[in-house]
Amino acid sequence: MAQSVLKGWVVRLLRFSLALCILLHESEAARKLKAEKLRRPGYNKQPANDFNHGYYDDEPFMVPSNWDCLQFAHRVTDFLDSHLDSDQDGPYIALAQLDKATDTASANVTAPLFGEKFDKIINRIDTADFEIHGYLRFLFLYNNSDVVSQESITKIKDALLNFKYWPDELADADSFGPDNMIMYTENHYILFAAAGYLSAQLMPDSVFTASGLTGDERKSIFRQRINKWMSLRYKTGFSEFLSNVYYPEDFLALLSLVDYAEDESMRVRAAMLADTLLFELSISQQQGATRTAHGRTNFQKTANSLVDSTGSLVWLVTNRGHYTVGNAAAITLVLSPNYRVPSAVCEAGTDQARYSTAAEQRTGAGAAALINVYGLDPTDLEDGLLFWTYGLYAAPETLGLTLKMLDAFRLWELPDFAPFKENAGTLRTLASSGTLADFAREYAWDLSRFYLTEANLYTYRTRDYVLASAQALRPGGGGFQELAWQAGLGGQAAVFTSHPGRRNVEGDYHGLQTESPSYWSGNGVLPRVIQRENVLFAIYDLETPTNGLLLDETLDFTHAYFPKSEFDEVEERFGWVFGRKGDAYIGLWSKEGYQWETKGMYADQELIAYGTKNIWICELGRKKDSGSFEKFMEAISDAFILVGRSAAMIPQDVLAREGLTGGTDGLAVVYESPRQGMMGVSYARNVLHKVGPAPSAGGPAPGLLATGSGLLLLGAATLTYGTAVAVTLPAAVLGMGVGAAVYNLLAGAPGSHRRIVESYAAHHYARYNNAYCYAPYPAAEVKVEAKYHWMFLNYETVHRYVSDYLEPRPRLDPDDRRGRPDPSPFVFGTTDEYVH
Repeated sequence: MAQSVLKGWVVRLLRFSLALCILLHESEAARKLKAEKLRRPGYNKQPANDFNHGYYDDEPFMVPSNWDCLQFAHRVTDFLDSHLDSDQDGPYIALAQLDKATDTASANVTAPLFGEKFDKIINRIDTADFEIHGYLRFLFLYNNSDVVSQESITKIKDALLNFKYWPDELADADSFGPDNMIMYTENHYILFAAAGYLSAQLMPDSVFTASGLTGDERKSIFRQRINKWMSLRYKTGFSEFLSNVYYPEDFLALLSLVDYAEDESMRVRAAMLADTLLFELSISQQQGATRTAHGRTNFQKTANSLVDSTGSLVWLVTNRGHYTVGNAAAITLVLSPNYRVPSAVCEAGTDQARYSTAAEQRTGAGAAALINVYGLDPTDLEDGLLFWTYGLYAAPETLGLTLKMLDAFRLWELPDFAPFKENAGTLRTLASSGTLADFAREYAWDLSRFYLTEANLYTYRTRDYVLASAQALRPGGGGFQELAWQAGLGGQAAVFTSHPGRRNVEGDYHGLQTESPSYWSGNGVLPRVIQRENVLFAIYDLETPTNGLLLDETLDFTHAYFPKSEFDEVEERFGWVFGRKGDAYIGLWSKEGYQWETKGMYADQELIAYGTKNIWICELGRKKDSGSFEKFMEAISDAFILVGRSAAMIPQDVLAREGLTGGTDGLAVVYESPRQGMMGVSYARNVLHKVGPAPSAGGPAPGLLATGSGLLLLGAATLTYGTAVAVTLPAAVLGMGVGAAVYNLLAGAPGSHRRIVESYAAHHYARYNNAYCYAPYPAAEVKVEAKYHWMFLNYETVHRYVSDYLEPRPRLDPDDRRGRPDPSPFVFGTTDEYVH
């Protein structure tokens, strides 16, 4: 008995001691942060307007809030250990295995080095640029080492010398003919440019076969390409926004520059972009999965987060989710001699105390901005590839340049440009007559499907779910590989809607055997998506003006991915589909109704809604906010919904005054959210309106809503209210014509029974506007502030100022680098001074 009591007191004493240590540690960190903020140059954080950045819950006792950040070194060790027995091929596996080898004589790296991935470089096969950075890293690390045989080193060098690094490299016979390497999307551009620069730096006196130039002659050319790309991405963000496929490829190229570029300003700027990329992933993840809107993705990685390419990076940085053996970006991060993850990035992504946060982000730029603001020349072949990184192949400003590039770089035979080849005669005739830009404008809805221009991203994240969207992303335009919105409730319980670009191919579950857009990846026609916190509207108008050139069929239905088996409960009530995963809830409603797919590979995963004009409403909740799942379903299924056609039967002078002339007969909806109140959106505007209280049961329903600054107009409308049968309201509501009612509301006349009391613009966001960072668009300074740590970036002045970093893994024997050179002498950022 006495021993048991003594043991209990010892345990209590140990807990008290640990808690005291934690409190002292956090207090000291807080004091340090405050002092450093005060003396930090330029520290005057701009307020983030009236934006809800979340609120705090009680913090868990006995565990430091930055515990996941403190354990980074252990994750690195576990990650590398998992590669020891891997039988995958390629340079990244070889690098990981060699790093962990305890006996240099037994480090057999030749087998993984020279397999299928090496053959991609030899034969100039697409995605060879994904692998080449691993081989470059091998040469920088082991060029003069006895760990790797000189025969292997020579073999790699010869392959790099014979590689083609840019479309204009046409000096040898192999380069003169067509190849299938894509070099001009955002990720491929920087992968090829960085590889061209670093290979030239590594072999300055050698002649590169494809260009006929020496390394020294090539280096300045690629430096200019890199600097232009990086400057645009820092200021305007990544055009392939939040891509769970291609962000890791950008990261590969950036860390190659951080680790090995001779140009110091290039190294520091590349580190800044790596910081912002990890920051975006960190604050967007949900249980380690990048459950956001995506500029480019595919159905496989959306439906199954276990194959999400960003998962390994997110796991290393935040301890959320999982990792994948062989992930090249993650291997590069943990083996980087120079790049260290800012602690602020980890803290922002693992902020357990903040349980409800919204984030806005703006990325990309249109052709006009690239020309008039950022100085790209629409007649210059070199700038043409930068236009293409924004998907601007067929914009009115750039279509003529694209034809010149296809000729100059001999790209007509590439599969990506098949539609251009099929219409080459027509395009050349239009170009010679000076009407090519007019043609591009006429078919803009279809030709714009490749655009990765301005995107306004909104992510609402709680501990239990995330709802994210690209707000009003080119509504009515063609889609390609984007994901306009999705909801994540944990695990593989994800929900989203899309308009299929092509008919389903039986057996092709992930849509990887068809062109983009496919049945699930991308969209045939993009919706107008508008979201506010936990409520989202996706409005589809599929009545395109003409048949497309790139896509010649517009399917007459939209659909939702709603995998029943991934939810703990699924129920249907009064037109709503409800799902529960743990303590997270979702409700999904379609104006045109829906039907479950009951056979085939998407059985019990797909909701199909026929109709060319449809509205999907999605609302999420959780036990903490909504109570039980039953209460959540009751509240939403009894919600007031009014749908109609905006601007229908409205006098033209009113439309003109509101800037809505022409093409304004899209859909509009008013919805009474249990959490947000009555909300209204229209296909005609990038605005969400909050309206006055809902009418009582049996009371008059509003036939229209309007304001002088943002217009939501409803003509003849359909009303659903609770369990009542839907009824169609006449255009004359409250005994007056629609036009007269609009006039009364605009004038604020007495008796107007509904008013728009608040409006939210769903466009022209800041570069970042979230709980940890506000940066205007285009970005100049980026300041990220978490609980204890922060980072300060200024691209123009080449300042990267970081309060602290995640601790790298310790080496058991610091004198044993097994033939590897010492890390570069520069270290990015300290707590004492700026680094230029």
